[in-house]
Amino acid sequence: MPLLTHCVTVMAPPTVIAAPQTVEAPSSHTPTPKTAQVAAPQGNVRFAYLIGKAPTGGALKDTTPGGLQAEMSKRAPKRASAADKRVFSQYGGGGSKRAANWMRALDFSGVSWDQTRTATLISDRHVVMSAHYDRPRGASITFHGRDGRPVTRRLAAVKRAPSNGRVSIPDITVGVLDRPVPNTVTYYPLPAPGKYQALLKGAPVLVTDGKRRVHRFEITGVIHSSTIDFMRTGSLFKSTLDPSWKEMMVAGDSGNPAFLLSGGKLILVSTHTLGGMGTTGPFYGGEKIQQFVRNAIADLDRSLR
Repeated sequence: MPLLTHCVTVMAPPTVIAAPQTVEAPSSHTPTPKTAQVAAPQGNVRFAYLIGKAPTGGALKDTTPGGLQAEMSKRAPKRASAADKRVFSQYGGGGSKRAANWMRALDFSGVSWDQTRTATLISDRHVVMSAHYDRPRGASITFHGRDGRPVTRRLAAVKRAPSNGRVSIPDITVGVLDRPVPNTVTYYPLPAPGKYQALLKGAPVLVTDGKRRVHRFEITGVIHSSTIDFMRTGSLFKSTLDPSWKEMMVAGDSGNPAFLLSGGKLILVSTHTLGGMGTTGPFYGGEKIQQFVRNAIADLDRSLR
């Protein structure tokens, strides 16, 4: 699978492009498993805000794999036109206008699409990015609130996962903004840590790209529920989705978020690392991934005191 930077079009490890400080993180890859369709398992999928503070808009509720399937089927069209995939009908520095489609009920205000080096809010002040395609300390970052108005902040500090000499493991950079975003901009919960290898296999997911579009995919595997999750379609996975939803993840899509959809809320599950007929990236429901992000947040916050 090709790396999703603007300049890499062949399968290759990511190149570190900036020099943020680092904190401890998982230090080994797990091989990609063979994938296959399986019956939906029983059990609940739980969600939580990483640092314990939820934005306004109602409490999170547990769901089941069947609940995830039912909600996606209810909200998203079975077949997709080009217009069904656009988040915005108008986007620019002066303001944005959401597209008049099925996604108007979903809140994408916590995703910064002002550059292809996308950042996604996990609190009112902290973002996650792809480590191999991140923004450096001091960079400007703009979100567009639910009212369409731009909200611009500066990255006051960043922490990238340690590199093994070739890649950062996990492929995550955590950043802290110079000040919190207002309540017109949301931030996203994550799956609460748990054993998701079977529970999420085949679950529907919304995958975003660098052109501010949203695609439907199915999760084909979660490795140990801790390090990397794989979301892609292709010859190894018999997808149940209509072909109109299928899309190649290409150069420039790195760092764009992927979401579960539950109770009308977007749940962050991954940010893209590799592409092709789908995407691969770190799994934010994994205990080790969440511990890395918590450690990075603590270090970033201490550095600003």
